[in-house]
Formats: sequence, structure tokens, C-alpha cells
Amino acid sequence: MVEYTLSKQLMDRIKSTLEPEEQIEWLGKPTPSYFAHGGIGALVFGIPWTAFIIFCYIKILSHVGLHPALLYMLLPLIFGLLILSIPIWNRRNWTKNVYIITNKRAIRIYQGRSNRIIQSFYPKHLQDIYTKEHKNGLGDVIITCQTLRNSWFAKQYEPLGFLLLKEPKEIEDKLKQLAVKVAESSPALSTRAQPWRIKRAL
Repeated sequence: MVEYTLSKQLMDRIKSTLEPEEQIEWLGKPTPSYFAHGGIGALVFGIPWTAFIIFCYIKILSHVGLHPALLYMLLPLIFGLLILSIPIWNRRNWTKNVYIITNKRAIRIYQGRSNRIIQSFYPKHLQDIYTKEHKNGLGDVIITCQTLRNSWFAKQYEPLGFLLLKEPKEIEDKLKQLAVKVAESSPALSTRAQPWRIKRAL
């Protein structure tokens, strides 16, 4: 069942990723949100930071007028504006994701400007999936997590799966049914090792 109308060009690209005899059973997209996955943190930090810099600007202008010190405050101001723009870029990036459930696997496709990222999750990875619900009514179907390191070399865990869905529990059930069905009909697929990711230039 396809729940979204996509462009013919994108549908052709999606079909080109399918294996022989693989058919789409469900296709959907995340619900874009400004405040999901880091957006709130950016606002909590960015608003007071930027407000403080602007306050300092006004104080300097009101007391001494144009002053060379204002030039040194341009970088903090730009930094604050960039932090405040993170929710906008987050929302834009979410619109580039497509989620697919086929008769063989679950697929996430990220359609960027210059490349396409394809993540596949075979039935073995669908055994321990769970749903994480948000206060805004959306939910994430978490399939697995990958470990990353930030600029301070501290470990961070990034959830992988179908995120920001309106009906996450329904999609979780579909994925569990897929795991059972494929395990019964094709044991080779059900024991495939790690989820794989492909980057393709457009």
C-alpha cells in the first residue's frame, strides 16, 4: 500500500533499488517537525544566546554609538543565528526521507542533492524493534542504533529506523509481520548479518 504520492522520477529511483521479485507493500514518509531530534535543544541554547548578543549590541549603540567592538560581536551573532536555523534545516532534511516495506526487507532512502543513501534492514534486524512515542503525537519505530563520536570523541547513539511517523505502532506491526513471514519462507534472508548502506551519486 502506497500512502504518499511521489514524483515519477523518485518512484523510478526507488524501483531501481529493488531486488528481483521484490515488491513494495508499504511506502511512507516522516512527518517533518521543527522540534524533533535536536531542534528543541538548538532553540533552548540559541534563543538566550542570540538575545544576549543583541542586547549587548543595543547597549553599545545606545551608549557609545558605532564602535569597533561591534565588529568583534559579529561572529557570536552569526553563530547564534546558525544555531536558531537548525530546526529549519532539520525539517527540510526530514522531507527528503522515504520509508519502504517490501516483501523482503525494510528500506530507508535519503534523497540528497548530490547523492542517495539507501539503508536496508533484513528480517534479522526486525526482531527487537520497538516504538518510541513523542508528546506531539508522532513516534519512531527504532530498528537498531549506530554508535558515533562527536568532536569531543564522546560516544553518541543514533537511532536507525522509521522515524517521525503518525501511526508508528501500525508500522511496527507491519515490520514484525514481515520478519515472521520472511523467516518462514526464506531463511537465508532472515539471517542476513548487518544492515547495509549504499551511497549513490545522482
